[in-house]
Amino acid sequence: MIQKSPLVLTLVAALMLVSGTAWSQFAAPATAPSVSPIPAQKKATIYRLGAGSGHSEGCIPPCLCPVFFNPNIKGTFTMRAVAVSPIVQQYAIEQVNWTVDELGTLTKVKGSGVYTRTSTPLGKFHEMELELTVGGAPAVKFVSGTQPDPNTFPSIDISVGDGDFCYARSFIIDSDPAPKKFIQHYMLSGTTFQEGCYPPCLCPITVPRKVKGSFDLVLLEDLGTIQNYSITNVDWKLSSIDRFTGTGDYSVVQGFAGPVQAMDLCLARNGVVLDPFSSGGVPVTSPGTSIEVVVSQSGMVCFDRVFDITAGTASSLRTSAGVDLGVATKGGGAGD
Repeated sequence: MIQKSPLVLTLVAALMLVSGTAWSQFAAPATAPSVSPIPAQKKATIYRLGAGSGHSEGCIPPCLCPVFFNPNIKGTFTMRAVAVSPIVQQYAIEQVNWTVDELGTLTKVKGSGVYTRTSTPLGKFHEMELELTVGGAPAVKFVSGTQPDPNTFPSIDISVGDGDFCYARSFIIDSDPAPKKFIQHYMLSGTTFQEGCYPPCLCPITVPRKVKGSFDLVLLEDLGTIQNYSITNVDWKLSSIDRFTGTGDYSVVQGFAGPVQAMDLCLARNGVVLDPFSSGGVPVTSPGTSIEVVVSQSGMVCFDRVFDITAGTASSLRTSAGVDLGVATKGGGAGD
């Protein structure tokens, strides 16, 4: 066995002590910045896609097929802060509810993700990562990579792509917090839920069960005779252990025979995603700030789940004596 002299051992110990001290000055500063969790927000901020948003699809180098850009995309998402430090701010993106209109063919985009802003000696940067289902297909990751931050927050201007080699899809996100004047908070009152068999099928059906809760209606566009809305923050309860959450769309068209409404909902029951609910186009029976509409999964034929929805704003419900307002939380948005 090779014996090391006491002088060698002494030098090694000294080097370890000095190098350890020097390294600690860089690797473990006593006041190292950290990202601290912040209290969860009851209501996240509602964002609307702006006119600069769009969807593109086509070839990226080295492939040479055309790239098609479609600016006809509308919708909302919610965003809430989850961690913050002087260097890093991180936000959860939830309830992505977008519609891409391709020559009258509507494609729904759903999902969630993370938005991060960082401040470094080299400048400010931001990045976004989303898990999106496009047209009901399996979820795909869309990422922005690190991009220079235009420093216009709370406005967000960023693009995300699925990063596939040769052929790729991307979303250009030009968004701002929805102004409060475009957000209406609705509370359920007298809403019921049933599931089971309708004619011609003969299996049992439950008695109507009372539903409590609320949702937010966000105006996307007002074309005079047509108003299109995004439904977000759906939070409905049959009981303390039976809860529906999700998003949807609502529209009102001023027809010759009176206004016609349509509601579509994408809901999860206790975290399990259900088949979509739809009302189809039906007459508006309560014009103004109240909504009365029936949505179902299969048009009340054979086995179905059905919501008979009656909802109103706080002001409209206050005019009705004895109305159960259910969950009365307020929607989040930007100033007027």
